[in-house]
Amino acid sequence: MCPQPVFLFMTSVIVLTGCRRTEAVPSYLEIPAMTVTTSSGQGAPSSKITDAWVSVNGRFLGVWELPARIPVLAEGVQRVSVVPGIKRNGVYDDRLRYPFLQAWSGEADLVLEEATTIAPSSAYLGTTAFWLESFDDAFTYFSVSDTADELLRFTPEEHPTLVRDGSACGGVRLNAASSSVRLVSDQDFEASSGPSFLEIDLSSDVELVLGVTYTSGGLTRSEPVVITSATTSNGESPVWNKVYIDLSALFNTSDISDRDLFIEGNLPNGRSQALFLLDNIKLVRFE
Repeated sequence: MCPQPVFLFMTSVIVLTGCRRTEAVPSYLEIPAMTVTTSSGQGAPSSKITDAWVSVNGRFLGVWELPARIPVLAEGVQRVSVVPGIKRNGVYDDRLRYPFLQAWSGEADLVLEEATTIAPSSAYLGTTAFWLESFDDAFTYFSVSDTADELLRFTPEEHPTLVRDGSACGGVRLNAASSSVRLVSDQDFEASSGPSFLEIDLSSDVELVLGVTYTSGGLTRSEPVVITSATTSNGESPVWNKVYIDLSALFNTSDISDRDLFIEGNLPNGRSQALFLLDNIKLVRFE
C-alpha cells in the first residue's frame, strides 16, 4: 500500500512544477544596437553605446551588453525604457551610464516565447556644452608640438579609403624623421564642475597616448589619461574605434589652469612608418 501515496505525491509535484513553468514562459526583447542623433553644434552622430540599462513598466531588468536578447515575464504592449551606457576609457569592466545622453522610452508589443526587436535612439541633453574638432575645415584647433612634424588633413576626394564617414579626418604619418608626434590643442580650457568627457574616433596601427597638459605651481605638466591599443595592423586599411575618456578629475580641480588636450603617437622599434587617424573629437561638459 505504501507505493501508491508516494506515486501520487510525485505526480502532484510534476503537475505543480509544470504549472509554474507555464506561468514563467517569457517574451523576449531584442536590442541590436542603440544610436545617437545630434543637432546643430553637436557634431557628428558618432557613438559607441555598448551597454543598456533596461526597464519594462518601471521594473529594472538589469544592465545588458549590446546586442542583447532580454527575457521579460510579460506580454502585450509594454512601456520600455533604455538608458545608454559606455565603457569608460575603453576599459571592458568599467561600464557607466553616459551622463550626457537621454534615456529612450517607447512601447514594445511582446509575444510569449517570441522576440520583439526595438531600435532605441538617444540624444544629448540640452544642458550639454560642446567643444568640437571634426577636421571638416582646413583650420584646426590642434597643432604639432614640434614644427618638424605635420598634422595632415585627409579629404574624401583625395583619400576615400581613409576617411571614416565621408567627411574629412585628421591624421599623422610617423616615420624615421617624425618618429614621435604630439598634437596639442591651444584652448586653455577652464575648470568645470560635474563630468567632463573627451569623445574621439580613431584608427591607428600604433598605440596612442591621450591626456591633458596644464599649469600647476607655475610649471607646465602633462598627464596621460588613456593609452589606446592599435585598431589595425595597417594604417592604410583603417579600422575605426570610438573612445570615451573621463577627464572629470582634471577639469574639476581648481588649482590648475591652462588645460589643453594632447594626443601622442610613437613609432615602435623596428617599424619604418605608421599612421594614425582622428575624427569627431568632442569635449563634452554641462553648461
